[in-house]
This record gives sequence, C-alpha cells and structure tokens, in this order.
Amino acid sequence: MDNVTGTPEEPRPLRFVNESLTAYIDKLGFVWISAEITQWNTRRGAVYGTFEEDGHAFSFSIWQGRRPVLPDPLPKVGDQVVAKVTPTFWTKRGQIQLDVVEVRQAGIGQLIVQIEERRQRLAQEGLFDPDRKRTWPLLPQKIGLVVGVQTMAEQDVKRNALARWPGATFEVVNTPVQGADCAPQVIQALERLEADPAVEVIIVARGGGDYRDLVGFSDESLVRFVADMTTPVISAIGHEPDHPILDDVADYRASTPTGAGQVVVLDAIREYEEIQRQRRYLHQTVHQFLDHEHERIQTLRTHIAHPDALVAQWHEQIAHLREQLAHIVLRNLDLHRANIATLRATLDAISPNQVLERGYALAMVNGDVISSIDQAPIGTQLTVRLRDGSLHSAVLATVPTPPLESHTTPGDQDD
Repeated sequence: MDNVTGTPEEPRPLRFVNESLTAYIDKLGFVWISAEITQWNTRRGAVYGTFEEDGHAFSFSIWQGRRPVLPDPLPKVGDQVVAKVTPTFWTKRGQIQLDVVEVRQAGIGQLIVQIEERRQRLAQEGLFDPDRKRTWPLLPQKIGLVVGVQTMAEQDVKRNALARWPGATFEVVNTPVQGADCAPQVIQALERLEADPAVEVIIVARGGGDYRDLVGFSDESLVRFVADMTTPVISAIGHEPDHPILDDVADYRASTPTGAGQVVVLDAIREYEEIQRQRRYLHQTVHQFLDHEHERIQTLRTHIAHPDALVAQWHEQIAHLREQLAHIVLRNLDLHRANIATLRATLDAISPNQVLERGYALAMVNGDVISSIDQAPIGTQLTVRLRDGSLHSAVLATVPTPPLESHTTPGDQDD
C-alpha cells in the first residue's frame, strides 16, 4: 500500500512538502564531492556557478564571507575541483543548491585541454592571422544571421542593427546552437548564405551558457570552413568570458549578440545628425562670406559712382606718404652728418700731422719710419719729416737714452 500523507478532503499545504524536503536534506550535512566547474560568475562579492560530473549538474554558491577558502589562483571554467558542500533547499523556488564551504584544485577538464591544443595548432597554421581578416561595407544592405530558433540573441542583433541603420535587411537561418548537430548545421547555414551574392556580411550569434554548450563553435571543421569563406563573418558567441575558437578565426569578435548588432552597421542616425550639423555650419559660413563680399561690392560701387571723391582720397594719401618720406630722408641725413663729423674728429685726433704740428718729427730710412737707434747705424741716410717739410741727413753718431733714475724719499730708505 502506498505511503500517502493527507487526503483529498484534508490535503497538506504546499509548505508541507517544502518543510519536509528541507528537513530531509538538512540531515545530509556536509559532503566532499569531485566535479568539474562548468560555470563561474562573480557578483557582489559572491560566486555563483555550476558543478557537473557524468551528466549530473548542480548550481552552487560561495558567499562573500567564505571567499578566503578559495585557492589561489582562483578556479575557472573547465577546472576539476574537490569541494566540501552542504545541500540547501530553496523553498521559494523549489530548487536544491550546493553551498560551498571549501574548494581545492584537482586539475583541468579534459575538454578544455583538447580545445586549447586545437586552438594553438590552428594558430600555428596561420588561420587567425590579422592579414586574413576581411572587411564589410559600412551600411550592408543584406546581413546573414545564423542563430538559434526564437532566441533573444536573434532579437538583440536585429534590434540594435535596425536602430542604427533602418534600411538593413536580414537573411536568418535558424540552426541548433549546441549539441552534436550544432557544427554541421551551422556549416550548412554558412554555405547557404555564402552562396547568396546579396549577403554582404554574416553574423553567427548565440547567448551565453555553459562552456560545454559552446563546444560546437570550437569544432575544427567549422573553424576551417569559416577560414576559407569569402564573405566576412562576425562571431557573437556567448558573453565576454566565453571564447570558442570561432572567435579567433572570424573577421570580428563581438562580445555579445548586442555588440554584433551595433558593430555590423554604421550608426546611420548619428551620422545623419552629424551631416546635418555640418550642413548648417557650411550654410552659415557661406552666408557670412556672401554678406562680407556684398558689403565690399557696395563700397566699391559707391566709389565708382563718385570717382572725384575717390581720387581726392588717393591724392590725400599720396601727399601724406610724401611728407612722411621727406621727414624720414631728412632725419637720416642729419644722423649721417653727425656720424661723419664724429668720425672726422676721431681721425684728426690720431693723425700724425697733428703730432708734427706740436713740434715732433718723424725719422725715416728708405721711406720706413724708424723708432730705435739700432735701425740707423752711423752713416745711414735719414729723411726727417717736419710740420712744413723734410730734411735729408746722415747719422754721425748714436747716443742711447740713459735709464730713468729712481727717486726715493727719506721715508722710503731703510733704517
């Protein structure tokens, strides 16, 4: 006989189930488990994520006060860990969650290792080189979109792209975005869009999730297919922490589907507003220039209508300039005359003729002035120049000048 609590006539309230489950789960106490981290997010000091092992998965939380129990460096998605946990039943949501008390590193998930080895091998082949990246038009008329069925990712891409360029159109191909069929179906969708000459750029988009759900976008056949395409491809897989290999080979990596919708087209509305602003500036500048030139024309027209006044104005300007020029010339002449007089007085002061006027004479031998008796031995023919003429003579004798005697005062003599 079934063990039934309550009757149709006297049913138990729903909280009875919650309270019973809570009491039962609380009896389990602490448990050491081994698992792989498939999600890891930090929010307001706490950590929220998912443990997974052999197809079994549980959400977990590490409250802010227990952050010190985490190893250094922090675990990440794909890591194998050993954790001390206590199951907790959340009665409002009817969900079981694991509260983590302690975590220890146990290794790196095998799937993560395989993906990173594949990434490095393809990088060495040059599939991710920048010179392989293709560009797309600023305002593509038709955008290919590979995305899941009825997903927020599709809505995010379209909403953001159309907000920036209302003239854009989309060719959407819905495919599985996780599981075994993901990579083959995405390749088929890309083949279809590549064959359409109207498609100018293709977006492959998916929302965030468990890294195991994204492995299809690291499939080697998909990565190689994208590398050989001629149509530019934008990868928008997951969120910022997610990084499948498709991101590396794509021509552009958007961190989210929203980002893909924003980058795929130029912000036409903002550019239109900028064009309008520049047009107003150009219109204002041209009108200011035309107004200025109109004023000049009016001035010239007035002068042409009254040429006598214009000629009289020019005569007045010429007379004024002539007066200024005469003043400048006379002033310069006076300055030069004064300068010449100064130079003449200087020359006169140092002229030999002035020395001769004071009774001195110049002795010359063969036209050269001498200053020592050593230059005129006895018998030398001399020419002696005086103030009013010259004398021709010969040296009969030479008398050296005696040295000056030293004169001292009695006070200077030694005692």
